[in-house]
Amino acid sequence: MKASDPHKPLVGKRRTRAHVLADLGVNFVEAAFLRAGCSLQRITSDYGLDLLVVTHDSQGYVQPGWLAVQVKSTEAASPNRRGEIPVLTDNRDVTYWLRQHYPVLLILYDHARRAAFGIDVHSYFSGAPREIKRYHSVCIPAANRLTQRLVRKWMAAKAIIVREAMEVAS
Repeated sequence: MKASDPHKPLVGKRRTRAHVLADLGVNFVEAAFLRAGCSLQRITSDYGLDLLVVTHDSQGYVQPGWLAVQVKSTEAASPNRRGEIPVLTDNRDVTYWLRQHYPVLLILYDHARRAAFGIDVHSYFSGAPREIKRYHSVCIPAANRLTQRLVRKWMAAKAIIVREAMEVAS
């Protein structure tokens, strides 16, 4: 088709269902962290992270460090026989996440259930030798539903890392 053909419209970029799901997923995850008293920033350049979460103490003061979040979205998650939801991840992302000092959270948004499930990537890969391959199937337990309780657990893990770093520095 020629650009000068007056009888055929030019076709531009199209917003796909995958784009819609991705935006809904990030929005859902943002809301969960906001309800838990956190603040956050979206990362617009896609290099394997979507959000940086800043935590606050009970009086609202900013705490050191952050939680990094990668959100994946699906129309409907399908847990396996072990009650885990497999999420295909690129090895380059996993390598990048494991090089981060603070926790990196992989969260899967399930649009059909209007729910999300997540894991701390460092904990998931700790102790087990990682096979070098292009993609990893990271299995998130369906019991790890994104709730304020799970967010607080991740905040506590980050606080331990900060405390240990401060002890080493002093």
